[in-house]
Amino acid sequence: TVLTTQVPFKYQHMALALRIRFSSIEAGEHSVRINFVDADGKPVIPALDGKFNIQFAPNARSAVGNLIINLNNVEFQTPGDYSIDIAINGTQVHAQPFFVRMRPQATN
Repeated sequence: TVLTTQVPFKYQHMALALRIRFSSIEAGEHSVRINFVDADGKPVIPALDGKFNIQFAPNARSAVGNLIINLNNVEFQTPGDYSIDIAINGTQVHAQPFFVRMRPQATN
């Protein structure tokens, strides 16, 4: 949750860290797409697309792919509910909620 005193506002820096576990049958190249959207499904930033290759140690049953994405100056037009949607090979595997709220005004 992000608290702000005004909208629109720019979040100067945030990082998205992903750790995705794969079974040995999933060895090889995978595509990833990340969509950061508002409550209406409109993009906050352009979709992020990439690929990564998962390799396994001998006799390993699973392996992980780590992905860290730095986002700078992300602009939020309104307070509300947002989502960071993650798809692997075209299938959504996670939706991370993200909230922008107005900071309550101090009362004297």
